[in-house]
Amino acid sequence: MKKIILSVFLGLLVNSIFSQTANEIIYYNFEPDTITYAKRHLGGGFDIIDSLRLDVNNDHSNDVMFYYAYSGPISVLPRIVTLNENWQICLTKKDSISSYYNNWSNSIYWYANPTDSIGVRFTQGADYYYGWIRAYLTSNDTAIFIAVDKMAFCTIPNYPLLWGQTDVNAVPGETANNKNLVLANNNNKLGITANEQIVSIEIFNSKGESISNMPNINSDTAETDISALAAGMYIVRASFVNGGTAIAKFVKQ
Repeated sequence: MKKIILSVFLGLLVNSIFSQTANEIIYYNFEPDTITYAKRHLGGGFDIIDSLRLDVNNDHSNDVMFYYAYSGPISVLPRIVTLNENWQICLTKKDSISSYYNNWSNSIYWYANPTDSIGVRFTQGADYYYGWIRAYLTSNDTAIFIAVDKMAFCTIPNYPLLWGQTDVNAVPGETANNKNLVLANNNNKLGITANEQIVSIEIFNSKGESISNMPNINSDTAETDISALAAGMYIVRASFVNGGTAIAKFVKQ
């Protein structure tokens, strides 16, 4: 059985394990994985059997749909569409779902490139809400399947959510690309060190609002003045010269 694992953004089904913590990230672990499929013909071709509709933000309304669409007389392709004009989806190779470089759309043909992540974004006024879902393609002698096994959605507006993140109070300092980010905070100056060259740094408050942007760093170290910041938790997102991002947090006393 062939399996291609990648990431996706989506919502809630009845047969999921669901949890929401005080940190405002809703996390789903589908057990068993929820699926849709297309049935094979003995002589070639497929019958499209079903679709997979998901409620992303747990408001009891379906927002995103997975299904197989005909791409020729005997061929089909996985497709993802939004069911509400306030939702969009994207293919991205970035760790951060909110990356400026992501191209958002209401419909995507999903070619199951294992380097792609698939994301959804909810728009409310001037604010964006992000989440992630992990999905994969699999097949047997009688059918081909789209399956979803895990998902998270952040209810904090404009929060720079990372793929795989399930807790805003446990922001990973190391991403899937193994880009380590170390912070040194003396409450007046913030030192930032990485294991490769940093292109830019952005700082967000606990509401996900961008409060500082440091472009054109081109070094593996940086420093910024944080003496004027109010007490609270902040998030640092670094972008690297060879691609990818890393996020870490600090607390201003």
